[in-house]
Amino acid sequence: MKKNILLILSLLFAVTLYAQEVPITYKELPQQAQKFISKNFTDDFSFAIKEVYRGKVLYTATLEDDTKITFDEVGDWETVKGKNKKIPYSFIQIPIKEYIKINYPKEYIVKIKRTDLNYIITLNNNIELTFDAQGIYTRTN
Repeated sequence: MKKNILLILSLLFAVTLYAQEVPITYKELPQQAQKFISKNFTDDFSFAIKEVYRGKVLYTATLEDDTKITFDEVGDWETVKGKNKKIPYSFIQIPIKEYIKINYPKEYIVKIKRTDLNYIITLNNNIELTFDAQGIYTRTN
C-alpha cells in the first residue's frame, strides 16, 4: 500500500514538472492581455493557449495573421512575434522606434521580447538589437 501511495505521489509530482497546455478563449485571457490586443492589433484573435510550467502561468495568443503574443499571468506582454511581418509599433518605447528609424530606415521589427532588464528586437534582416529597460540601445548581436 505504501508503495502504491509513493508511486502515485511520484507520478503526480512528475506531471506537475512538465508544462500543461490548455486551449482557452479570448475572454479567458487576463483582462490586461485583452486590452493590449484590442488596442495594438487590427487582426482578429484566432486562439490562445494557457501554459502552466513549474508554477508559472503563461498565455500565448495567436492572431489570424499568425502573430503570436506571449503574456505573463497578469497579462503583461513578454514577446510579440510577427512571423517575418512587421509588428505594430504602438506599444514600443519611443527611443527604440527612433533608433531603428535612424539606423535601420529600410528595416522593420518582426519580433520583440521584453525582460525585466531589457528589450531584444529582431529586425526583418535578422539583426538582433538589445535595448535597456528605458529603451536605450546597448548592443547588436
